[in-house]
Amino acid sequence: MNFSGWTANQPTYSSHNSPGIFSWLHINHIETIVMAMETALLNCSVNEVIKLLKGLLKKQGYEIEEIDMHEILVLAYHNGKWFSQKKHVLFQISSMDTKRTRIDVTASIEGSNKSEIAEEILEEKLVLGIYDLMQ
Repeated sequence: MNFSGWTANQPTYSSHNSPGIFSWLHINHIETIVMAMETALLNCSVNEVIKLLKGLLKKQGYEIEEIDMHEILVLAYHNGKWFSQKKHVLFQISSMDTKRTRIDVTASIEGSNKSEIAEEILEEKLVLGIYDLMQ
């Protein structure tokens, strides 16, 4: 599957990484990035989650690059402004049953000053935004 230069493969876990850390994105088919992810569990259907994500992303200034209904993925980006860098966010959505859905959020921030902590904070902020919209 190819999303604007990103190739997503199955997660590959290794013993030297802590749980939840995995390598799976290749940018420009060259560099492998080790990324963490945040998870949200919601009491609603996949279709409701996708509607919710569209609203949240629009509200926070993100553009949706791709929605893959076969793999149930949403890929979005936020263009960097004067002092900020371009951000990519991947939402992997899994139906646990008809009324429960899991969303795995993975963020990547472009640039040479990229910080894993900043990416984790972005993921946490997006998960909190999802929970806020559900209330």
